This record gives sequence, C-alpha cells and structure tokens, in this order.
Amino acid sequence: MVDFEPYITNAIRTAAGQFDALIETGRAGKCTDLRTEARIEGERKEEGGDAVLDAAKWNAYLAFDIIGDLAFGRSFGFCEAGWDTNGGIRKLRDRGEWAATVGQIPWIKSEFFSVDMLFSVTIPSLHHSNPNVVLRIDNAPSAWTPYFIFDPFFIHGLQAAQALGRIGIAAVDRRKSSPQDPNRKDILYWLLKAKDPDTGLPLPDREVKAEALTEMIAGSDTTGNTLTHIVDMLCRHPAALKNLQKELDTAFPAPLPQSKSVAPFNQCKGLLYVQAVIYETLRLRTTVSVGLPRVVKEGGAEVCGKWLEEGTVVSTPTYTVHRDERIWGKDALQFRPERWIITDDGKLRFHSELEKFFLGFSYGPRACIGRNVAFMELKKTVSTLFRRFDYRLVYPEMETWIREGFHLKCQELFVVIRKRE
Repeated sequence: MVDFEPYITNAIRTAAGQFDALIETGRAGKCTDLRTEARIEGERKEEGGDAVLDAAKWNAYLAFDIIGDLAFGRSFGFCEAGWDTNGGIRKLRDRGEWAATVGQIPWIKSEFFSVDMLFSVTIPSLHHSNPNVVLRIDNAPSAWTPYFIFDPFFIHGLQAAQALGRIGIAAVDRRKSSPQDPNRKDILYWLLKAKDPDTGLPLPDREVKAEALTEMIAGSDTTGNTLTHIVDMLCRHPAALKNLQKELDTAFPAPLPQSKSVAPFNQCKGLLYVQAVIYETLRLRTTVSVGLPRVVKEGGAEVCGKWLEEGTVVSTPTYTVHRDERIWGKDALQFRPERWIITDDGKLRFHSELEKFFLGFSYGPRACIGRNVAFMELKKTVSTLFRRFDYRLVYPEMETWIREGFHLKCQELFVVIRKRE
C-alpha cells in the first residue's frame, strides 16, 4: 500500500493548491444557487480573505482523481480543471441509484440486463432508439416489459452504467498502449502483472478492465462522500473541530514547508482524534445506505437464537446497529468522536473494542477490500485540509441535503474556507 501514497499525495496537493488559488482570487467558480451567491458576496465585502465552494463537488473531484491515478495510471484532472470534465461523477451518481434498485431485485438483474452490458453496444433482442441502451428482455415477464423499456429511471441508469464503463475501458486501453514507467506500481500495474492461479497465464483483458472499473466505482464516491460528511459534521460541532485542529497543530507545527504541505501517512496514521472523527462520521453516516444481503449457507444457521433456513436472504440494518444505545450509550445519536478514545493505564488509545460493532466497511470475508487504501486517503486528506484551512458552513441553520441511492450522498455543501494562521 505504500506504493499508492505518492498518487494520493499528488491529488491532495492539487486540491489544496486550488483552494489557495480560490482564496487569493476571491472566487469559487459558478454557483447554481443564487441565494448563496448573494450571501457570499456580502460576507466577502465584510471579511475578505476567504473563498466559497461546494465541498461535495470538490471532495468528489479529489476522490475521482485519486482513484483515476491508482486504477488507470492517470488522474482524471477534475481538481485541476475545477469541474467534472468527462461527466464521470454525474454518471456514477445515476448509475449508483439504478444499481441499488437492480441489486435488490435479483430477477431484474438476471433476466433483463446482460452481463456483457459494459462491453457491448447492442443486443439483437432489443434495438432501442438510443444506441447506448443495452437490454435483454427475452425471458422477461411480459407484463413488466413495457415498464422497464420506457421507464426513464432504468433507461438513464443503464445509459450511465454503460458510459461509465466506456470511460474505464478507454482509460485502461490508453494506459496499456502508452510507454510503461517501471517505477509506477499502482493498482493497474498489479492487475496487469497478476496470473490466473489455475492456468498461470495473465488475466484476460476483459477481466483486467472489469477489475479496474470496479475499483473506480468502489473507490470514488465512497471516499468523496465520507469526506463531505466529515466536513459537515465538524462544521456543525465546533468543539470537535477545535480538538481536531489542536491535534493537527501539535503533529504538524507551523509554519508548514511546501514540501510537507500534504500530511505524510506515517505521521498522520496514528493520530487518535483524526481516526476518531473518521469512525464517528462513518458510524452516523455510513457510506453505503442499502443493505448488503447475504444468503444463508447450506444446512441453515442459527443467528441470535433464531433459526434461518438455508437460502434465506439476510441483511444487517447498519443504521440501527450504529445507533443502538446498548452499544454506544445514551448519546448514540450524537456526534462525539471522544467515544472512540479511552484511557488505558494512564495512556490514551483507540477504543478498538467498539470496532466489532462497526459496519462502516461491512464485515467478514466480503467486507470492503479497499478499506486500508480508503483510510489512507481519509487520514491524509483530513489531516492536510483541516491543518491548512478553517471551514464554516454558508447555511448552518439549514439541514444538509442528503439523498439515498446506493450511497448516502450529500448533494451539496457550500462552505467558506480561509487559510489558517
């Protein structure tokens, strides 16, 4: 995992540099909310030295740039451009809500949608007026066929899934056709180097592309959303923000030399309050908002005194577990990072015993395989940005606009940022 850090560092450095530039110019780009523009302009005249931006968008740019560098060998350049240059973020959002629905209804997934959908243009069984749509309805229940053919939600979701697939496939092809840097060891490097354990041959091109695309889907919106929720939670809890920045100021004393403008992982990975903030945010706003079902194994199983027959589909309600007062105490609904830090023999340590109740990355052999990379991204980003900038919400009196699809997604979060002394 150490091989991945330089690519994460580059993306964070670019994002932080853009924030510096926004503060210096006093502009944050175009804003779709006219009320925000009017209010922001007034604040600038009174205070100056700040910038206003949509943290939800910028965190998405950062997460996409990181996974682009790791999975495809080149950043998407969203942070540098300051916008979603290829529509990938929007496509991922549309694809996520569609995938969440399809994933909960197995017969739709198996009967309607071809497994070749990301690698095809059309399927003879249906020539839709839009060539980007790929459906297979040979075995579909006739009563449902018109609905799924013409329903905009499914059409747009499928279009987004295919478009996202094309972005990923093109990125892999570009990397494979370019001169290879022998010192570059990212995720795609290891995929191209991997051998099939049964045949000893390299992985088929199709599998390499599918794996790289999976990395992009799994490693972008997840960390981007979590970063946005962290910003929101800290802005709404000033005491926690103060404690975090106190820890960061101690770990990274001012002034920060430019070469160390991004927190090194070996210095921030052990910061207790940084870790507590990440865990507490994921406890209350878990990245994945849908259940992750499992099928009871052959022979059945007993769970919490209840017998479940084999083949039964079960799912753990993460929202409920993460708010159970028997585990988290009477203040289970409150954002309190301190619950993750305890004193042991006079020394502070992370409350690792609580981790067995933590489902932020799921649990067991099918848990998030990219958990360690995600923690590296989150710890480095939180340590860097909150050490260098002060944040506050533009509209602290308003509830955060959150939408549930596959992810628990913050739709927008306008913040004022200022360089710290």
